[in-house]
Amino acid sequence: MRRVKEKKATLICFTMWMLIAMTATQGNLSSEEVNGKTFMNPESFMNISERIRYWGYCCEEYDILTEDGYYLNMNRILGGSKSAILLMHGLILEGSVWISNLPHQSLGFILADAGYDVWIGNYRGNSWSRRHKHLSVNETEFWNFSFHEMGIYDLSAMTEFILQKTGQQKIFYAGHAVGSLIAYVGFSVLPHLAEKIKMFFALGPAYTLQKAISPVLQILRLPEVLIKSRSDVYISHFPDYTSVKHIIHLGQLMKSGLFRYFDYGLKNKDIYHQKTPPFYRIEAITVPVAIWSGGQDWVCRPNEIAQLWSRTTNLVYNKGFPDWTHWDFIWGIDAHQRAYKDILGLMEKYL
Repeated sequence: MRRVKEKKATLICFTMWMLIAMTATQGNLSSEEVNGKTFMNPESFMNISERIRYWGYCCEEYDILTEDGYYLNMNRILGGSKSAILLMHGLILEGSVWISNLPHQSLGFILADAGYDVWIGNYRGNSWSRRHKHLSVNETEFWNFSFHEMGIYDLSAMTEFILQKTGQQKIFYAGHAVGSLIAYVGFSVLPHLAEKIKMFFALGPAYTLQKAISPVLQILRLPEVLIKSRSDVYISHFPDYTSVKHIIHLGQLMKSGLFRYFDYGLKNKDIYHQKTPPFYRIEAITVPVAIWSGGQDWVCRPNEIAQLWSRTTNLVYNKGFPDWTHWDFIWGIDAHQRAYKDILGLMEKYL
């Protein structure tokens, strides 16, 4: 219980600093804002399904069960009869990031308008995926996971559910930052999962995160890349929940510069039957991969993504935007013109 309270306190403090940063970047407050009469976007108080319906789209919501007992929330935008695509968010985020801009600027809505069957995922531990078959969120064991389990269990469960529900044999996959990282994990460890993916779109993919600068500092760059009037929508669920073990695993990547399993130290011998954690064999991935990077991305640095290019044996497309930050991929005011149209073009090619 104490750890849960400490976690909540940390999130509250983090959110306060985010709000301070956001306020600092938007100039002086008006008299109406000082008097508490600021206009708030109604979407700020909505869950994902409510946001989808708010813009006139039909949607379905599901809670699916993973092999290790976690219930994951998924939202489906009923776009058309074309192939299904799964969208996965990044670290301390949740699924609504794909529909946070106006419909003509949000990847989730753009794909639905183009006739695709859009599925928005939420990996374990965030606001919408905080249930387990046997464990409570107040139990330490509930939080015993990192991006490894997300790639192995969460991604597998979501993909299988979509295929079962739609009757399709393969789907497209798009991930932002850690949402891409878990795909590299899942597709490298589970070849049978990779066989069910038509194409993998990696938007600002996380890799070893060496020389990364905190996402907290990235908030100071937001006004250059987003619609200021929707700032309350962007931060309504940001930062979101995740596990300490997830953060530690990412920290291990940063420290070692090696893309490998969780390092349990002296317990590695018992768990992995070797002294050091195994590596994720990215070169073994057979899925066609397209990668986008941002020159001003302080989290997933361009030089790191260049290393990822060299290890991606089936890289069919890569593009970098010198002026883009970490957030442009999901909240950028011009993302629909500069990146999303290319995604649509590639999807048509690989249908």
